[in-house]
Amino acid sequence: MLLYHLWINEWKRLWKSPTLLLFTLLLPIALFTVVGFVVYSTVQEELDDVEMIIVDEDETFETKALIEQLAGDQTLAEQIDFINGGTDLQKHLRHPKEAAAIIQIPEGFTEQLRSGNNENITIYLNDQIPFSSQLAQLFLESGQSYITSAQAGVNTVHHFYSSELEGKERKDVLQKNTIHFTFLALGRNDLFDMHEGVSSGLLSWNDQAVLTGILLIYFLTYILLVSLFQPKENQAIQERLQLIAVTKAKQRLATFLFHISFSWIYLFGLVWVISKQFETYLSFSWPYVFQWFGMAVILSGMFMVTDRLIKERASKWFVFILASVALLLVNGFIIPPAYLPEYIQATWLMPVRSLYTGFATLLTHNQWPWGEWIFMLIGTGIILLLNGLPRRKV
Repeated sequence: MLLYHLWINEWKRLWKSPTLLLFTLLLPIALFTVVGFVVYSTVQEELDDVEMIIVDEDETFETKALIEQLAGDQTLAEQIDFINGGTDLQKHLRHPKEAAAIIQIPEGFTEQLRSGNNENITIYLNDQIPFSSQLAQLFLESGQSYITSAQAGVNTVHHFYSSELEGKERKDVLQKNTIHFTFLALGRNDLFDMHEGVSSGLLSWNDQAVLTGILLIYFLTYILLVSLFQPKENQAIQERLQLIAVTKAKQRLATFLFHISFSWIYLFGLVWVISKQFETYLSFSWPYVFQWFGMAVILSGMFMVTDRLIKERASKWFVFILASVALLLVNGFIIPPAYLPEYIQATWLMPVRSLYTGFATLLTHNQWPWGEWIFMLIGTGIILLLNGLPRRKV
């Protein structure tokens, strides 16, 4: 009963400052909305029409057919606009305008392709529009393998068949097979049926973006809550609490319960509002909310342990934020797991990554993450145990 009254007292302190509470709730959402809108507008403006200028100095039937194939591909046409830049490379280098990249097909490229030699295609990226140029770079890097595949097919036919032919017949066969294997390599997408993030246990880009957005909003809100509503040390009050057997441990436990109860209400409301406003990106479910609650318990517990062991305010906040960012980074909330170094993806870190894999289990497999929840309960127990350690002055 005493613990209950201490917990209620924490809530009373919160409601005594409604203006400060409103500031705590709205500032992170406002910051995230403004920054997100600016980033989205900048990226969207650049990616709406990614232009790539092709300067064809070879001007053969094969290179023209290749350019027509790229420009006519329905998948690429949605993102990239290929422009025939003629043969004047210097003019486009001086005035790239809105082009994300300039592709120079050198003279003799087709002949080198037929003979099996790799002739470099020079690419000039426009640094003034970084997002578009990076997209162009990714596309062109992936295109290297398609040219290599086409070249391998041409060389195979040439070795076993066309090398024995002569004159015009040999030239016609080479031309036909160059076009055939190039188009075959470009039409690779018909060979695969892609299902993003299901077999690998990774989240789709939409799920990852929603997850990161909710996390950033909650984390900023929690930091504001703790920093603005942290009770001040008062020796007279502590002496009175000791007279009625209110120990420091009970006070810390009551504060911990207040933090996780606030987090539960806040995350429930945040997930519910997002699921109603953006049904395409997030469907409301209780297991999803429970997974968020588990992560809130871990973060709140980490702060309580840090607050217990480190008295100096600046050092305490530095250690807590550093530890929290490290935990979120290892899990894959800040950077998707597929892009993390191999040593971070090690098997022995699986229990630590339960915060992320729990969401992956829910969203990709539609299963309750019982294993991850067990690891999170163990982590909560360890945190409560550490919270009972004696304080050290740092």
